[in-house]
Amino acid sequence: MDAMEKTDAEKLIRLARHVSEVLASPADLDRSLEATVNLLRNVLEAEACSIMLLDAPAGLLRMAASSDIEREKWSSISTRLDEGFAGKVARSGRPLLVREIGDSTHLDAERQRRYTCRSFMCVPMKSKGQVIGVVNVTNRIGGEPFSREQLDMVTSLANLIALAIENARLLASAEAMGRRLRDVLEGIGDGVIAVDTNGVILLHNELALHYLGVESGRCLGRRIEEVVPADVLPVFRTLYERTLAERSHIHEEVEWTALDQTGATPLTLSTAPLYREARGNLSGVVFVIHDMTLHHKLDELKRIDEAKNSFLAIVSHELRTPLTAIKGASHLLRTKLAQRLDPENLELLKIVEQNSERLMQQIVNLLDVVNIENRTASLTLRRIPLSHVAQRSVARVRDMAAAKSLSIIEDYSTGDVELLLDEEKITRALDHLVGNAVKFTPRGGQVTVCTGASRQEAYVAVRDTGAGIDPALRDQIFRKFVQGESHLTRQSGGCGIGLYVARAFAELHGGRIETMNLEGGGCEFRLVLPIMNLRQNAEQTDAFIVDIPKAVSTS
Repeated sequence: MDAMEKTDAEKLIRLARHVSEVLASPADLDRSLEATVNLLRNVLEAEACSIMLLDAPAGLLRMAASSDIEREKWSSISTRLDEGFAGKVARSGRPLLVREIGDSTHLDAERQRRYTCRSFMCVPMKSKGQVIGVVNVTNRIGGEPFSREQLDMVTSLANLIALAIENARLLASAEAMGRRLRDVLEGIGDGVIAVDTNGVILLHNELALHYLGVESGRCLGRRIEEVVPADVLPVFRTLYERTLAERSHIHEEVEWTALDQTGATPLTLSTAPLYREARGNLSGVVFVIHDMTLHHKLDELKRIDEAKNSFLAIVSHELRTPLTAIKGASHLLRTKLAQRLDPENLELLKIVEQNSERLMQQIVNLLDVVNIENRTASLTLRRIPLSHVAQRSVARVRDMAAAKSLSIIEDYSTGDVELLLDEEKITRALDHLVGNAVKFTPRGGQVTVCTGASRQEAYVAVRDTGAGIDPALRDQIFRKFVQGESHLTRQSGGCGIGLYVARAFAELHGGRIETMNLEGGGCEFRLVLPIMNLRQNAEQTDAFIVDIPKAVSTS
């Protein structure tokens, strides 16, 4: 080996050692690349050296480091892949040596005049066979052209630089993924602890420490026995061993008291096997700790609600019998003693009878609510003209409408079809709709009841000339005990369950209730029912009983 070859070899070793240092500590890639181009320039005795990285989506090479251009300008320098030496090398993936710029066949005369370099090297940087950038070396100090040996030296180092870049990118990606994982762990609402096969904690979130009664802080590297309270440690050990042995998810409900709490918190403890890779060996176990307080409260509320429904059913049945007797007796007295009692006493008997009927209706509504929520209702279906049901509901409110000087218009000329209906339930649903229209229409107004039909559905529409529906209450009026009037200013009776019952009965039939405000004032409630019920049961001639066909919305 002559002196020249020995010097080149030493230079190559120095460059390789430096790039290896970049690989070993790629935390600050920009600074490392800047140091690399400066060393390349010095070793190759060049006037300038730069590294450009490929932005594939944009089709550009962007400046990443330069020995002769200010750092502040790097981000603004780019080259398209169809331009110049760098673009050609990035496209072809082959290194390029231009010993004399004037002799180059890659540039036209115009570009030759624009280039200030005399000799030029451009080498692709490849990772996994793909070009990720180029190394540019321009003008050798002293005017001598670059040699083939120098091109080989840069080519040897280019892939090592590419490896350093990819290593830094992978590290940055891993760190970003780690941050996202920590964010997810802290935001999932459950305590999470992952331990390896030796019981050493690999990761955890702060909520897990709270459930375990451990002060906020990191427990990484500690054994699970050092963190878990002694009273529940046997449970953790058992689930840990079972998970490793069975390689399956396991759930166990336990209770313990954290150090900063005064009472026991019910916690569900779940485990899952942690694998080193998709189909690799077990590397540990993940514990998930879930606070069951809310679930227990919901269960308690459910039991209270069931007790409430049972109480309502019992009380309603108990009140119904004496009210029936009171109503019947008052009616009998009023009719038989009409000639013997003075008008004042007759009016009192009439008030007793009317209020008995009102209380009876409220009891029936409460029983409907109980049956709806307990899903104990059934449907007795018959072929019934839709107009027949509507006429019955209108007849029930004529006296109330007359007392307010309201006119009721009925139009059953279109859409009067026969449907399979539970007449009692659909009539009660319409009673609520028509009754509300009369109740909320001002004196002297008008209520319209009409029918309509399409190929698959029929409906009864109830329109009024009242104030319409407050948009803020549109989604709430079908809930239990919600009313359209303020409890301080309300003038109408009722306890806010009529529309709830009406919608439930419509849904029992596979239908729905639609609402809309009308132009010029007032609103429309439309009871929509499917016609297909009749087609599917055309062979039925007598009444028959069916269970509830679908779940009922009780929100």
